[in-house]
Amino acid sequence: MTLKNKSNKKGFTLIELLVVVAIIGVLASVIMVSLNSARAKSRDARRMRDIQEIHNAIELYITTNGYAPILGNINCSIPGYDSSCGVPDTEPSRWDILKEELSLYIKELAKDPCGESCHDDTKKYNGWFSYKYEGPGALGYLIDQDLPVNSETYRIYAQNLESKNSSFGFGLGSF
Repeated sequence: MTLKNKSNKKGFTLIELLVVVAIIGVLASVIMVSLNSARAKSRDARRMRDIQEIHNAIELYITTNGYAPILGNINCSIPGYDSSCGVPDTEPSRWDILKEELSLYIKELAKDPCGESCHDDTKKYNGWFSYKYEGPGALGYLIDQDLPVNSETYRIYAQNLESKNSSFGFGLGSF
C-alpha cells in the first residue's frame, strides 16, 4: 500500500495575508490624511462665512449708530484676565458684550468650528485694545477698535487658518 502525500492547499499563506494588511494600512493612512486636509479647509470656509456675517452685522450697526460697537479700552496684557481680552473672569466677556450690541443684526455670534480639538496657546494677542473671541487658542476671531473711541475703524479676521498660513478678514477704515 502506497501512501501519497496529497495536500490540497486552499487559502492564503501568512505572508500573503500580511502583505494585504500592509497595503490596506497604507491606503487607509493616505485617505485619512486627505480627509483631515478637507476638514481643515471646510472649517476655514466656515470661519470665513462667520466673519462675513459678523462684518455685515457691524456694518448695519455702524449705519444705525454712526460708529462701530464700543466695548471699552482695556489692555489685554494685564495679568489675571481671561483670553477674552481684559475682562476679569467674573465679568461677561467682550464677545458676550459684542453679542448683545449686535443682537438686532445677527442672531448668534460664531464659535470656532474646530472646538477644543484645535487648542493652541502659542499666540495671545497681548497689547491689543479689542473685543475678541479667540476660539480654543490661536484660531478664532478678533475684532479690534483703533483709538479714538468713536472711530469707525475696526478689523475682524480669523487668525492662522488651518489649511493655509494666513489670515482672512474684513475691515473698515485705515489699518
